[in-house]
Amino acid sequence: MKNIFGFVNFWGSNKTKANLTDKGVAQFVSNVRSNRGNPDSHYLLACYHQERGKHKEAIEEFKKVLLIDPAYLKAYNGLGVSYDLLGDFTRAIGSYKMALSLNPNLDYVHNNLGYSYLLQGNLDDAITALTRAIVVNDQDKRFHNNLGLAYAEKGQYDLALEEFKLASDEAKAHYNM
Repeated sequence: MKNIFGFVNFWGSNKTKANLTDKGVAQFVSNVRSNRGNPDSHYLLACYHQERGKHKEAIEEFKKVLLIDPAYLKAYNGLGVSYDLLGDFTRAIGSYKMALSLNPNLDYVHNNLGYSYLLQGNLDDAITALTRAIVVNDQDKRFHNNLGLAYAEKGQYDLALEEFKLASDEAKAHYNM
């Protein structure tokens, strides 16, 4: 701090400014960190765009979040959702897998990965991912419903019915079948 204050002439001070040298300026600049922004602000803006179906704008904001904080897990998930809704399944899956590489216990990301596979008709991978979501959190009815959908699409109706029963009551489970 002594070096920094040497560059400043405070009001009411009789001291004159210190001589600036290239080395001193370089040292000062190397110690100053740029403000990279607030990832939460970009995340909220991305969610705002996503809720309104503006997925290209949402993707740009999610990317800004990740430039600021590469470990912002919800941004990877948000990217995946927007990519899925745009039909860019390769990038969606890459985004979900990136989030899971940082934290493999994200039940909602396993669910979204499984649903992405389901949208593509990749039923075996969908069942695997959705089963992992349920292993992490067996209380979320959406996970059971999505696994039921995957089993039904694969023609495994007994397993589908059991998952639909876990997601809702018996009448609704039969209706879903």
